[in-house]
Amino acid sequence: MVTGAGRGLGRGIALSLAARGARVVALDVNGAGADETAQLIGRAGGTSWPAQMDVTDEAEVQVKYQEMLETEAHERERLANQVRARTKELLETNQLLLKTQKELLAYKKGLTV
Repeated sequence: MVTGAGRGLGRGIALSLAARGARVVALDVNGAGADETAQLIGRAGGTSWPAQMDVTDEAEVQVKYQEMLETEAHERERLANQVRARTKELLETNQLLLKTQKELLAYKKGLTV
């Protein structure tokens, strides 16, 4: 979470963090500025979410922080599901290859007897 990310130093920090692989929540009281920073990060290949908020409002900061944690938890779960599905596919392919290899070896053995 980068405060003041809508312009100036905050934007520079947000862009720098994103260039290093961080996923950035661009916070600013100026929603348009936060949006523009998130778009700049996206165009550069990074990941960012804009959020208009007043960081002097502690309750608002806590709400945004919880939203960010929930978003990250959903993303991790989505990725974990993809990994499980792909792992299952790879294991099934490996079993099929082993079966085919055994069949080919048996066929080859039958030809040389």
